[in-house]
Formats: sequence, structure tokens, C-alpha cells
Amino acid sequence: MNQVLILKADTCSGKSTQTIQYLCDANFADEKKIICTQPHKLATLSLAARVAEEYGWKIGEEVAFQVAGDQPTTSNGTKIKFVTDALFLNEYQNSPTLEQYSVVIVDEAHERGVDTDIVLALMKQCLRKSKDLKLIVMSGTLGTCLIYDYFASDFTCETLEVGGADEDEIDLALTDLNKQLEYDRSYIGLPLHGKLSEKEIARIFEAMPNKRKIIFSTNVAESSVAIDGIKYVVESGMVKEQMWDEKRKITVVKFQKTTKNSVEQRRGRAGRTSDGKCYHLYTVETYEAMEECSRAEILCALPAITILKLKSLNIDRIESFEWLQSPPISNLQDANQLLIWLNAVDSRGELTQLGRNMARLDIDPKLTAMLYKAQELDCLLYALVLAGMLTVSRNIWLISEDQDFRVMFSRARAAFSHESGDHITLINIYLKWSFYCAKNTKKRQQHEWCKNNCINGNALQMAHEFITEKAKQMGYEIEILDSEDLNDNVINHLLKCITAGHFMNLAVSNGPMKPGYKIISAFSQTTEESVVARTFHTSTLSLNDQNPTYVLFNELLNLHGTNYLAVLSSIDLNWLKSVSEDWYKAVNGASLHTISHESFTFENIGAGLLQVIVGKHSCHVNKLEDITQATIGIDDKKSNLTIYSRPANLNKAKKIVQEIIQKEKQKSLLETEEMTIVGRTRILMGAGGVSQMILFAGEYLRITIEKLPSRITEERIKTLCEPFGEIRKIDFIRKGEHSSCVAVTYAKVEQAHSAFCGLNGYIEQGREIVSTGNGRIIFEKDNSARDAHKLFRRLGYECRYEHLTNLPKLKVTYYLLESNRKAFVNFQSSDDAQNVCGQIHRPETFKIIKNKQNHRASLLLEGFSKDDDDEDLRSRFEDCDGFVGVQVLRGRKEQIFARPASAEEDIKAMFNPYTSFQRDTISFNRKIFNGKVEAFVEFLESAELKQAVEEMNGKKDIIGRGKVRLSESVQQRSDEIKTKKENEYVVYFQHLDLSLDKYDLIKILKENQLYDDVKNAVVYRQKMKNENSTAAMTNKADSDVEFALASLRSMFLSTAGLFRSIPDYQISSHTPDGTVTALILFNDPIDVTTVIQTYDNQVIRLFKNSSKLHLLPPIAHEIFINVAVRKAIPNKIQEAIQYVREKFYVKTVNSLVIGKLGDQILFELQAE
Repeated sequence: MNQVLILKADTCSGKSTQTIQYLCDANFADEKKIICTQPHKLATLSLAARVAEEYGWKIGEEVAFQVAGDQPTTSNGTKIKFVTDALFLNEYQNSPTLEQYSVVIVDEAHERGVDTDIVLALMKQCLRKSKDLKLIVMSGTLGTCLIYDYFASDFTCETLEVGGADEDEIDLALTDLNKQLEYDRSYIGLPLHGKLSEKEIARIFEAMPNKRKIIFSTNVAESSVAIDGIKYVVESGMVKEQMWDEKRKITVVKFQKTTKNSVEQRRGRAGRTSDGKCYHLYTVETYEAMEECSRAEILCALPAITILKLKSLNIDRIESFEWLQSPPISNLQDANQLLIWLNAVDSRGELTQLGRNMARLDIDPKLTAMLYKAQELDCLLYALVLAGMLTVSRNIWLISEDQDFRVMFSRARAAFSHESGDHITLINIYLKWSFYCAKNTKKRQQHEWCKNNCINGNALQMAHEFITEKAKQMGYEIEILDSEDLNDNVINHLLKCITAGHFMNLAVSNGPMKPGYKIISAFSQTTEESVVARTFHTSTLSLNDQNPTYVLFNELLNLHGTNYLAVLSSIDLNWLKSVSEDWYKAVNGASLHTISHESFTFENIGAGLLQVIVGKHSCHVNKLEDITQATIGIDDKKSNLTIYSRPANLNKAKKIVQEIIQKEKQKSLLETEEMTIVGRTRILMGAGGVSQMILFAGEYLRITIEKLPSRITEERIKTLCEPFGEIRKIDFIRKGEHSSCVAVTYAKVEQAHSAFCGLNGYIEQGREIVSTGNGRIIFEKDNSARDAHKLFRRLGYECRYEHLTNLPKLKVTYYLLESNRKAFVNFQSSDDAQNVCGQIHRPETFKIIKNKQNHRASLLLEGFSKDDDDEDLRSRFEDCDGFVGVQVLRGRKEQIFARPASAEEDIKAMFNPYTSFQRDTISFNRKIFNGKVEAFVEFLESAELKQAVEEMNGKKDIIGRGKVRLSESVQQRSDEIKTKKENEYVVYFQHLDLSLDKYDLIKILKENQLYDDVKNAVVYRQKMKNENSTAAMTNKADSDVEFALASLRSMFLSTAGLFRSIPDYQISSHTPDGTVTALILFNDPIDVTTVIQTYDNQVIRLFKNSSKLHLLPPIAHEIFINVAVRKAIPNKIQEAIQYVREKFYVKTVNSLVIGKLGDQILFELQAE
């Protein structure tokens, strides 16, 4: 039996509730207990209740749970125990061999919290000592390879696969919902996050048959939470995370996109117990750009509390600890330095008494330092209150857009505010609330007090629970105090306590309020990045227009690229002398002083010009501040722009902004607007209302270029477009994550026409600006499609055949050149690249190269074996922190490669020995970069595909130069396959000659008797018009149509006396794919025959390209046959129909009995 099982099962599969019951049924809980860890308190409580209910057991007896702050609910008869990851560490500390348990289940391992990673690492140590102990690691989305590799080297291991927001946003959303639906009694709005009480959690799962539950949740709902009746999930795609900024050496709270794994977990909340839907509030492109899974918390957070926990478990060699994924060495060093400054660890690396207290309280070490300093200064109760309020500080205030509420909100803030700043203000709020609640015990009264004071009552309740829990852990008796007792002496002591814990969060004023504060870092020797942040708008200091010289802050928020200090208070600089001496020296505390910023204002810029410079809603300000290295202030009413900068940088910043203003002014002088006069005739109006040009139908100056790379710059667009003429303006219409769209305005009509012709289909950075020349033919029968595919391939067309069925597909990768024995191994940062240098072996050499564009770093590796390819190097480095990818260099720099003519035959020769290999399904990736050829083939039998992989993958001298790589390609989703009709078989075409159209393809099929089973044929062309087109593109489409009509008239009138009547012309439509349909009307039927014989298949020029003209008579031929004749000569009738079809390319549309006229049967033959 395996000692370790890795279980990956889909969301909603019941793994969290059923696996533990299966183990009980298999007698694993007869003599010893089963323990299951969960990352969140909420999941721990709900799972314990669910399992007890399903098994018919009782909580506290057979099923127990333990979460932080509560006594364990266990008994002598306990068989199953649910605990949080953090509480499991206590179990391990009490019994390192876990001898009382038979199975340990680590659930929701995909979340990769710090405690989860520690649990996995400790289990690896424990399993070595306890051979009878079993471990099950469970997840719905985690890649199992990482876990398997971690355990498989030491234990028998098997893998089994079975087929957001934050609390503040939640409370604000609930407030807004209740206000919008104030008189609606059919619903109930509920919060769901990790700080709810047991009573509040129970309400989430309570059955409410006559109510609609609307639940606002954080990402805690991603883990093991099944709520009956959830029909719909609305998912934001965002997450708020606290992370260590390794470059700037500071902890930052960021709002960013979540991961695909998290999306899958969120989606799984709907339809767990019945059918449901999930609505994602972002595009498919945004989803595709998301990371596959979250980075482990240990990789992106400063692991200070982690180090304390490990040391408390007598694990002192942190660097050599068997992490699932090791945190960066620099992060461990930074965390250790922080603990030394906080006096949690001594110079020998051993825990101090304060350090042991920090590990026991299991909160931010800075808060613990503050609490024990308060115990020393006899103000612990107030410090506990502050610590609790800091945990909910982001959502303490209610917020609304209502104007009356804003007035009330300002008054409430003023009533609670304290001149020292936000910390004492938070204490004031709690004390007044607590004192009121003690006298007014009714919930309604307490709710009204919070509402009248614009306070979030739920946040205060969470703070109260935190205070109670930590007071109990510290053995402190809580008493009720009034805010009146908060005198100056106590406040002075509290500010000293804050300094004792948060001295590293020091910021010095830049002078005026607008440029904010410079954050003082003791890591200045390792980072040159200075961090500037502004006071957050909810701060008391902001309310009172205070700008103290020295402040300590609680959090650094990063919102839309701008840094803000949240919860800050002024301090006496002398208090810093009592903190860590080493830190004080590192920041040069004796010489700290403010460096006042100077300012310069550009006045009366003009509203229009100012908006162009700073963008709509000031969206360009962050970029402008990065360029100028200054703070930018905007006064929309006066059209002023103010620069705040250090004196040494002010002139440089002024010059940059002045140049931008002048540049935009010049653009505005060239700004033109088209004004329609009559029909499609327009006047081009310039600055001052001066008429510059008259544009007639079909003429334009502005072209739109789509499908450009997302990172393309204005300079690059200028380089592309200038060869065609003078450019007056470049406008970015759209700049998305995956592509960009720009409008380019030329000075002359002919220049714009020339650019449109020259850029159509141009390849820029691997992207085709405008796609043309593709097509497809859909068949009803498989054999006909296969025969047509072979025919067109024989005739030289580039096409591929696609099965309806989802056959096993194999990806084949090989190279046209041997490697140069050089490769770029890419990493997220220079530190990541530096950390792997120990894995370089002689005679290999390396050099670290930094990419200035994306701040990544590459390891230029030289001298490795010539037989090593990309996969060999990838497998060697892929487990390293920050690894991004590998590129082995081949050939010359910028060498262009083409696919060999024999490539297809070479592929066939490889796989011909396998009987289920589908020879007609070979397709190639058009792009050959760095000499790499990629092909795709299909098999009927999956077993043979796997056999081919086993026999040839990684082998040399099979195809190309070096090793060939084979891998099973990801199968198409079954729901996509179901959308296809069962009788559709498709031949796809690429790079068709622009002069070809579908009628040319149809003619080839008819000539080879392959047209009978055709359902549809289409040749895709450049789009001429759509709803989102700009005016210039619309004019382009209309002008092309009129140009074609003029060409038709000219051609038909070129031969005098050809027709008996004068033709009339009507353009009936032009389709989005560029096909134009026209009616040519004659008074004499003979002229119809004449025009077809003379001009059918003639070439007509449509603006840029030429196209064949197809003339079809819209005539339905009706043949009436007597029933008696039909019975007498049935075969002759069928022969006649077939003769007409083949001779005249006429297709039978309705060869059925569609009606009876006396003794006659009606057939209809319609020309194609």
C-alpha cells in the first residue's frame, strides 16, 4: 500500500466530504483517528458539520474540529478531526510522530498558503519516522507533478485524478444592495469571509425556503464550501493580495487578476447541489492571459512568521528546510533581518522570549512587538483594541456616493478623529462603540448607532473577536473602558508602543500634501528604489489637512499604480532612538530630515489640451509621474498642471512636461475634422475653422490599422507608416492586452491610399496586420472531404482536413539546425538567475543578462552538450524559483527559416509503421522560429499514439537535426465538439491567391465529380465594414463598391453594339467578407446570354486587388412530368437530371416531390 496518495478531483466531486468517510468505512478510524487540515476556519467548521450530518454522528463526539481562538471539540470517542493548517502545527509540536493518527489529509493544497507548505514539509519528516502513517494530499486544481516529485523520492507514492473581493468590498456591496432593495423582502444579503463567527457561518448554510440568498464572498469560498441551492455565481476575476516587493524591500497590498485555477474553483460554487451558471465579469482574452495557478504564498510574502514557527518547532536551519518550493534566499535573509531588528531572534539565530511569544500569537510580528511593549507600559488593553482595529482598518467606514451621506460621513470622521492620526482615532471608535453596546444591549440599537456614525458594525464585531482571542492567549482580563479614559499620558504611551512595533514603517514628508511621503528603508544598501506614497483619502490627517514631518503607517496600498499610506500617525523622532540600534544606524536616524519638494505650475493650459496630456479620468498621470520622477497635480477648473519635485529634479521635470505640452499643441494645430456637405462629399476643417480640403466619395486621409501587437509604440507605428507619406496624427483607438488598434491620418489622399495598400497583410512582430486569403469547404460525407483534400493538395493548394471526431492528436517538434551550444535560460529576476548558478557544471560557462524592457533576467548558458535541446534544459531548470523558459540558439542571428519541401513526407515516413496513423491529417505550424518545426498528426488508437511517443520521443537521427520531441496534444473540449453537426467534414485553405474565389474551388470540385456532397464553400476576405468601423473605414468600403460599379459600366460599354438593350446596374449588397453582389438588368433576354458568354470569369479590379467576375442567371427551371411518364421511364429522368447538372454546372436544390399539379410532378433546378 502506498504511504502517500495525491488525489486530484474536480470541484464539486465531493472529495472533501466523501474521502474521509471512505477511510472510516475502510476501518482507518477504528484504532486511531483521521485528521484533516483546511486552510480556512470557515471550511473547517462547515466540513465538520457536513460530515457529521451525512454519517449520522455528532459534533464533539465522533466528529471534532479545532480552529484558532476556540477550545477543541473532542472526546474519547472522536474518530475524525478537522483542524486549520495553523492548528495542525500545534498537533505536530505536541507529538512529532503523530502517533495518535492513522491518516493525515491535507485538503485544498492548491492554495499554497505558508502554513500549508509547512504542513507538507513537516509531514515529509514525520513519514520517515512513522512508516504506518498515511498521507493524502487533495486538490481540485493543483498540478500534481510538483507534489508527486516532492514525495516520490522518499516514499511509495501514487497520483489519482478523478474526473475576489475583500471584507471591505463585501460590506460596502451589502450596504449598497440593501439600500437599492430597501423595500424588497424576498431576499437576504449575507457576507462570507474568513472572519465570521460560528453563528454567522451557520446562517450562511441555513435553509431559507422563502428567501433568495445573495451572498457576497471573498476567495474563501473557493475552498471546500458547498452551499445548498447556489444557482448563480458572479465572478470578478480579481484578488487582493499582500506581497513582499523584493525590489523595493517593502510589503505592498495589491489588487490584481486572479488565476485560472481560482476561476475554476469559483465557478465550481455554482451547481454543486443543483444546476447552475457562472458569469465572469471579463473577456475570454483576459482569462487566457491569466496565470495557470497562484504562486505559493511562501514565494511572494516575507516569511517572518514562518521562520518563527519553524524555530518554535526546533527547526533552526531554515535555508536547508525541505520546502515544497523554497522561498528566495533574499526573502529569507530580509525576514531574518526584520526579526533581528524586532528583537525576536538574537545574533546566534535563536528565538528570544519575544520571538516565542510572536510564534504563539501567530499574528504579524510587528503587532506582537507592539502588544508586549504595551504590557510593559501598562496600556495593554488599548494596544489590544488597536491591534484588533488594525486587522479591519480597511473597512471600518461605510461609504456611499449619496451626497447627504457624504456630509454625515465627514461629521462622523471629525467626531472620532484625533490630532495624532489614525491609530488613536481607531481606538476612539472602538471604545465609544463598546461603551454604547454595554449600555444598549439590543442589536437594533447597536445597528442604528453604527449607521448614524457611518461605522461598519460587522468590522467592529470582527475586531472584538480578535481582541478577545488575543487577550485570552496573553492571559489578560478585558474590562470596559470609556474613551474619556484615553488621556494624553496613555496616548503618549500608545504612540511609543506603535513605534516599538512599526518603526520600520517610517515615512518622511516631502513638504506639501500633494507629493506625500518618502518611505524610509533600512535596506537602502540593497535597493536604489525610493518609494513615494500619498496619504489615503480616509485618513484623519487628510481630513484635517495635516502633513506632519514624520509618520508611521500600517499598510502600503497600491491602487492603479499609485502608492497610498493607510492608517498613519505622527511621531516624535526621538522615540526611534529606543528601537533597534542596528536599524537606527542603517537609516541614519540621527540625520533624518525632510527634503521639501518644490513646485511649478503650468497655468491655463486649456481643458482640451490638459485632458489629452493627463488622459480621461487622469489615466496617464502615473505614466507621466514615472517619466518625470515627480508628483503631478491637476486642477481641472483652472486647467492647471503642477509638478512637485525635489529641487535637483525640478528643472528636468519641467522640461519634460513642457516638451509634452508643445508636442500636443502642435498636434492640435494639425487637428482636422471632416464635415459632410452633400452625400459623401466632405470638407476638411482645420484649426480656426479654415477649410483645408474637399474630400469626395471614395477619398479619405485616415486609415485604421488593426491586429497590431499590444506592446507596439507610437515610434514603431511612425516607422511603419512614414514611407507612404507625411503623417499628421497617430491615435491609439484601442490598446489591449493582446492587440492594439490605431488610426493614422495622412496629409494627402493618395498617401492614405498607398498606405492602405502597402500595409494590408504586413507582418509586424509575428502578427499579420490584416488577414486575407483563407477559406473552407464543408462536406456532408467523410470520403468526399478526404478525396477533395487529396485533390487540392495535389494541385498545390495549402489546405488541411479536419475530422469531426476528437481523435488523439500528437505534437511533433524537431529542429532544422544543430544547436550553437548556447541558450538563454529566462527568469523573473536577477536574483532568481543568480540562485541557480550553483547548478552550472564545467565546462559550462554562464553570464546573467538583464532585460530592460520587462525587468526579467536571463542566464546565457554556453558549453553544454550539443545533444541537449530545449526540453533537456527546461527539465533541468524548471523547478528553480522564477523560471520562465528556455531558448537554445541555432543558426545565425535573425536567420529566416522555411519549412522543407519534404517535411510532410518525412513525417509520414516516421509514423507509417503505425496502422492507426491518419496520413491525411498532418498539419504544420506556419511559423518556424529559431529553426523549430512543429507538426500535428492524428491516430485512431490512443494506445498506438502512446506507443509512438514511448518509442521515438527524445531519440536522435529520426527527423531533422538532433532529438525529436513527441507529446500528446491537448484534446478539444467535448462541449466544443458537440456544437459541430455530425455530418460536417471540413477542408480548410490557407494563403489562397487573392484572385481566387469560391466559384473557382467549386468548379474544380465539379470537374472531378466531388461537388455532390458539398454543403457550403466560402473564401474569407478582408472585412469591408462592421459596426465598430471608423468613418474612414466605412468610406473605404463604400468607395470600393462604387469603384467596382464604375468598372462594370466601363467594361460593358467598351464594345459598341454588343447588346440589344442598355443595361442598368444596381449594387444590392456587399457582405462583410468583401463579396459584392450586383444586378445587371436588360430589357432583352438575349443580352443575358451574350453577357455571360462574353464576360464570365473576366477579371475586374476592386481598388487594390483584382477579382474574377461571375455572372449567374437567376432563373429557376421548372419541368412538369406526367405521373404516367414518370412511372414508365424513371431511370431516364434521373439520367437527364444528372446530365444537366454535369453539363451546365446546375445543382439540384429540390429534387423531391414538392407538389402535384393534376397528373404532374414538379422538380426545381436552380443555377448555382
